Amino acid sequence: MTWGLIRFELCRILGYTRLMEIEIIQAIQSIHSNVVLFLTTFVSYFSSWIGFVFILITLLLFARFRFALTFAIASGVVSGVVNIVKVIVQRPRPWVESETVANLLEASGYSMPSGHTANSVVIAVFLCYFIIRTIKNKPLKISLCVLCGVYVLAVMFSRMFLGQHYLSDVCVGFLVGGLISVVAIVVYDKFIRPLNIKRKRKQ
Repeated sequence: MTWGLIRFELCRILGYTRLMEIEIIQAIQSIHSNVVLFLTTFVSYFSSWIGFVFILITLLLFARFRFALTFAIASGVVSGVVNIVKVIVQRPRPWVESETVANLLEASGYSMPSGHTANSVVIAVFLCYFIIRTIKNKPLKISLCVLCGVYVLAVMFSRMFLGQHYLSDVCVGFLVGGLISVVAIVVYDKFIRPLNIKRKRKQ
């Protein structure tokens, strides 16, 4: 099966859900206010390279260097996969395809999948792992992990509210970010973290 045929099938499937997803975006944008616009814009920016740099610096300061490096590599892989899928699918932004969708934060490139959502999932998964490994207070641990989940949902909501992605875009972004980050965490926990423990025993 050629890339052209794969792209054709994906576009055909996405075409069936287009009208429904535009209605979802319209419903979300109907709650428009300056406060919602500010919050969604802030959350959206924090799931871009700004959030990546902030979390990377935080991990470098408070976690092991290898963990921070694993986070950086996972984020890079996610960005690469997202860009490849975008080129294959070439799905226009919602505000490009429909005049009824307001363009509240113009973004370049294609729509499928949502790179911001994928990035937010990587950030959330790595933060949750770090929280679980370092914080002993169970209620605080659970609360912080729940906040990480809320952060991801807020990013997904913000990308649709701002008119940059369809529901299917953010769902695929969630899956891409989730799968790659979980694999990265498993590799770190099973193979990379034990190296630090062995080094301590030798010392």
